[in-house]
Amino acid sequence: MENLFSVLHFLEVNGLNKTQIGIKENLLNFVLLVVTNFFVGSMVGLERSILPIIGEEDFGLASASAALSFMISFGFSKAIVNYFAGGIADRLGRKKVLLVGWSFGLFVPLLVIFANSWWMIVVANIFLGINQGLAWSMTVNMKIDISKPAQRGFAVGLNEFAGYTGVAVMAAVSGFVASNLSNRPEPFYIGIVIVIIGFILSLLVKDTEEHIKLQSNSSIKGTTLSAKEVFKNTTFKNKSLSSITFAGLSTNLKDGMAWGLFPLSLLTPV
Repeated sequence: MENLFSVLHFLEVNGLNKTQIGIKENLLNFVLLVVTNFFVGSMVGLERSILPIIGEEDFGLASASAALSFMISFGFSKAIVNYFAGGIADRLGRKKVLLVGWSFGLFVPLLVIFANSWWMIVVANIFLGINQGLAWSMTVNMKIDISKPAQRGFAVGLNEFAGYTGVAVMAAVSGFVASNLSNRPEPFYIGIVIVIIGFILSLLVKDTEEHIKLQSNSSIKGTTLSAKEVFKNTTFKNKSLSSITFAGLSTNLKDGMAWGLFPLSLLTPV
């Protein structure tokens, strides 16, 4: 017992049990967050190559606009949840919000598997938007929390790399499974496995509440903006922020169009 107290005293004196900022100092947690976001992106990739085809072949949707209705539900729900995700995380904590995001994600493959009408697919993509708005946002925020100021760009870049790698890999995997078996339900069994893995990884992730406090104490204090002021600054008031916002809007718009239209165009006989 005396030796145990000696070890604990040594750790306290040397600061080894204290919260530290930096990727190297939080390497295990950082790697867990990168891997977690791979599976967050995989949830989108699961649908990417086959959902428009399901709309045409399984539900007989005659027009591309009807088939793309799932994208509208996804886009609106993700945008709304993204807007409120930060405030929710401040109240509940990053890790809890991440786990809630995965809980919503479980509805996505289940609804698609059992869908007997197109509206169920649309609802599934509302849940997918909530999943992405909460889970993707939290993984990137938590990486920023544990990173030093000079490392934040790298942290965000690695987060996006992992997420979109997950999109690409799972789009290929689900397309391969669908072409060899069927559009439903086999590819979406993989989705259930993805949610389970993502939830387990998120349970293993250490919350970054202490890192946020440490970052706040070490940063220059500024005026806290309301949600209304943030909206104004990012849409029209601040030219730099508004230009970034609309650049992101255009990027996601063309990504969404590619998601919906490429599978349909490739399916159409030449």
